[in-house]
Amino acid sequence: MLGSDIDLLVVGSPAWNELSRAIEEQQASLGREINPVVWTMDELETPTPKQQRFLSGLMRKPRIWLVGDDDELERLRSTLGRKGGPQAASSGP
Repeated sequence: MLGSDIDLLVVGSPAWNELSRAIEEQQASLGREINPVVWTMDELETPTPKQQRFLSGLMRKPRIWLVGDDDELERLRSTLGRKGGPQAASSGP
């Protein structure tokens, strides 16, 4: 496949067969590999150290939001943080 791969972060409980089908279609269309990473809301609220590193790296790179935006992610993280969960990552400069 041409170009760099695409990391796709999905938060929630997608229907796996629909997600897989959509990813396959987009990979063929774009000519790029799509790597889905699916987290539950609990995982976003209390990420493991490995998940924290992944999210920190993701936030330092250019992003294209399919649903939501940086502000929505920050609002969600703040809301979860007030419930006692740690901040998942800083958004970087």
